[in-house]
Amino acid sequence: MQQSMSAPLDSDRYHQSANETMILIAENNAEVRRMIRSFVEEIDGDVIEAIDGSTAVEAYERHRPDWVLMDINMRPLDGLTAMRAILEKHPDARIVVVSQHQDARTRSTALAMGAHSFVGKEDLMSLRDLIAEEIIRKRASKH
Repeated sequence: MQQSMSAPLDSDRYHQSANETMILIAENNAEVRRMIRSFVEEIDGDVIEAIDGSTAVEAYERHRPDWVLMDINMRPLDGLTAMRAILEKHPDARIVVVSQHQDARTRSTALAMGAHSFVGKEDLMSLRDLIAEEIIRKRASKH
């Protein structure tokens, strides 16, 4: 199921079923959102989108996704500020920063602020693998 923050939202809900994984993609560039979606939509779940940090915070509050894939450079609210807002209320949120800026300082800042992981935009295959591995681990621990 594809949702975007510009479309009417379903009633407040957390997940459609216990087996689905909800992923929120927060990225201001529509082409990049489509590219990220293409890498993660194979994962059993629901993908929603946000076009900036503010809509990412709203989407997190409404849907409580299992994963947030957060760009850094967004306006009016950047991804690091949005991540801080989400983590202040939901310290267990799993936020992966997905950025074209891969310098050590940006990476260490994002991780120090509470990012679960940091993935470069040119390495999106590792993003899918990271999420898939954690889903498999989570399901295995339930059995």
